[in-house]
Amino acid sequence: MIVLYTTLAFLAALMIAYTATSLIIQIAEQKHVFDIPDARKLHIKPTPVLGGIAIFSGFWIAGLLFSDIANIQYLIAATLFLTLIGITDDLIELSASKKFITQFVVAAILFFAGFQLQGFYGFLGFEQVHPILSFSMTLLFLVVLTNAYNLIDGIDGLAGSLGLIGAVVFGILFSIIGATSWSILSFALAGGIIGFLRFNFYGASIFMGDTGSTFIGLILGVLSIQFLNTAYYSVGLTQAPIIVGAIIFIPVMDLVRVFGVRVLQGLSPFYADRRHIHHILLDQAGLKTTVICTVLGSLNILFVLIASQTSLSMITGLLLYSAIVLTLIFSVKLYNGKINTQTNRKQSVIKMHPRVESKTSA
Repeated sequence: MIVLYTTLAFLAALMIAYTATSLIIQIAEQKHVFDIPDARKLHIKPTPVLGGIAIFSGFWIAGLLFSDIANIQYLIAATLFLTLIGITDDLIELSASKKFITQFVVAAILFFAGFQLQGFYGFLGFEQVHPILSFSMTLLFLVVLTNAYNLIDGIDGLAGSLGLIGAVVFGILFSIIGATSWSILSFALAGGIIGFLRFNFYGASIFMGDTGSTFIGLILGVLSIQFLNTAYYSVGLTQAPIIVGAIIFIPVMDLVRVFGVRVLQGLSPFYADRRHIHHILLDQAGLKTTVICTVLGSLNILFVLIASQTSLSMITGLLLYSAIVLTLIFSVKLYNGKINTQTNRKQSVIKMHPRVESKTSA
């Protein structure tokens, strides 16, 4: 029965999101609700936004039809509040402070509804923690994930691809540990994302906007907390923390790395630049957006496989994942540096010997 309900939830969310995305594109074109290109953006023509509404709609309609989760009304209220703020931000661009206040309020609602990080799950030998620390940890965790998936949404299809992988992995994991309703909800998220992604890969005809990326980040945060509490404390799966870490690692590490670099250089952590991992792979490695999605998506899957098939500790696993990602970034920068050096030398030779240029041109 679980396979039937999971399949139905997945297909329902996919079809609803697909249909809703098509309608949103039509309405956006009629009402001229576009994301306008600028120097930092990749698209060259005005593109409809608010695709996140389709993901939200597909997820919740399918989720409510086929799952049965306690306190789900609080999750609906929290995500609805966040989505309304996301829509507003996509239309008129809210200040960072207003968005952060909203995200902390949403996280607090979820904490008091029972979606709480209950401890360190064996990390550094710690288990349960004081409720005040649990409150702080939960809010920080949810706000960080909400923003991590928002900031990784810098090229067509990337946030959706990583969100899809996370949703499918959680769906499988919840199914394995017997958490049927949460498995159904996870696959509903996967279906909603796929229905939207059909329109969002390179040459995207619509963007998910903050509406979609923050929604995906928040839901994956809630799925992470629920899996940790169920798998670690109820089932006794000691690998639960490192598996969750593997699922969310790429967007979270990218956020921490970029914020850290900006602060070290005396800039605001929210300073707009092109330091994100997808920008490095795009600008310095010259990779196409579809290739970048494939590379980072493959790394995401690799990390999950390593976490689930080995007995790595949390610290060892995170260090290993960090080493892999940083090696990728360093290799790209090194390659780009060599290319620039060769180009500069060639230009110097041409300036010293003008005839070289004429011969090359001929």
